[in-house]
Amino acid sequence: MHYRNIHPSTLDYLHKPSRNGIIFSYKTDVLSKAGNRNLARKESQNGIDLIAIRIVNKTRRSLDFSSDLELRNGEHVLNVLNQGELTSQIRETAPGYLIYLILTPLKLNTENKKTNEFKSYNIGYILGPLLAGINIGIALDANKSFRKELDDYDMSQVIIQHDEIIYGLIGIKNYDGGELTLHLK
Repeated sequence: MHYRNIHPSTLDYLHKPSRNGIIFSYKTDVLSKAGNRNLARKESQNGIDLIAIRIVNKTRRSLDFSSDLELRNGEHVLNVLNQGELTSQIRETAPGYLIYLILTPLKLNTENKKTNEFKSYNIGYILGPLLAGINIGIALDANKSFRKELDDYDMSQVIIQHDEIIYGLIGIKNYDGGELTLHLK
């Protein structure tokens, strides 16, 4: 299935009150809501939650997302996964589509009723590899598009200036669904 972009900057976020000069909003379940069922299933299988975030810096200084801020769920500080961890665990598995090669021995049998002649055509030699190739290509393209969107909204190197609004995608492991908050370290 083709990858459908999440576009964090276009999502509707709940407006939260400022905490220490930081306005933090987020959306969960973004892969599923964008229509990326296969990737959402991989996300769930690996205990990862991909979350779209919106941060407004109302402090009077620049903030480095990686070193100045910490994400919390209640009193627990959460580790944000790096892009490599996300793309290695949430991806389409292209080799799984090789299953279509079992169609290789498929034959199409025809009968000419006038002459009672039977003919057999080995359509599996074309059909199996064709379906496998198309689906592998689609899966690889989906992985590439997903990786590009993660890179475009990567928060690891982001410096948020005063009064700047930043949108991003972050992944966290074993999120229990409680409220997320962003704090100054």
